[in-house]
Amino acid sequence: CKIGGQSEWTPQESQIGISGFLRDWLGCAGVSLDTDPHSLLPDVDHQYLTPHLRTMGFGMQFDLHYQHYRSALTFFDSNTVVCFIRI
Repeated sequence: CKIGGQSEWTPQESQIGISGFLRDWLGCAGVSLDTDPHSLLPDVDHQYLTPHLRTMGFGMQFDLHYQHYRSALTFFDSNTVVCFIRI
């Protein structure tokens, strides 16, 4: 997915942080503010859920997995660190 139109950042770009609009981060998670919470929580009775995520509140969890590549056998430059983000 892309955040702010990018899916890759150079070390120089990432030093100041990676930021984007909430809709970009939500899109990476496969949802939007208009998503029906029942589609995410099908076992919860409709009467206990609001019609949209935007009106019920929610949390997002970011799992960061770093890999350090030092081999010339990969498609990355040597001595490259890659961060994979799961939302």
